Amino acid sequence: MIEPSTAAYPSLRVTLCGSMRRIEWLRQTRATLEALGHLVQMPPDYLMVDEGKAISAEDFCHLQNVAPSDHPWAWRVKHEAMMRQFANIRQADLVLVVNPPSQGIKGHIGVNTAMEIAVARAYNKPLACLYSARDSYGRRSEIHALDLVELEGDLSRDAVWTAYQRGLAQVEQRRVDDAKASQDCTTL
Repeated sequence: MIEPSTAAYPSLRVTLCGSMRRIEWLRQTRATLEALGHLVQMPPDYLMVDEGKAISAEDFCHLQNVAPSDHPWAWRVKHEAMMRQFANIRQADLVLVVNPPSQGIKGHIGVNTAMEIAVARAYNKPLACLYSARDSYGRRSEIHALDLVELEGDLSRDAVWTAYQRGLAQVEQRRVDDAKASQDCTTL
């Protein structure tokens, strides 16, 4: 965890989460954050299929709609990518959900991204989203309950640092609430 220092805005380790179908948004967000001095991790641009053979994230997304028997390696590759992303989340100071409009939904969050959010919460990581996710279909109440800090597209140093600080405060409040809930359970 980064502790406030004498520098106004220390660099953060930021892990980006989002749909591989929107890899260009992830790349643009990474470039913006790296230009501000942050160390950024994100899902890979290329996935290793076999020894020495890689496939682009875009091409891999197209294969996900194909029957597993047509590409039996696809599920192994997907699993490996997910495990790497979970490790990136564990090492992050801030987890940022890159959720541009998709499928007619402002701030769309898909199933994989929702899983990554859950992993970040389990690791007590400060969480923010690029755009409001409260309209994500089928996940409205779950997303609302997670109380993600919303950046509304603002990736300035001030906005990212503020999101990190607010996320830390939320993590600390959850720890206090969990401790209280544990005490309440033991006194029953």
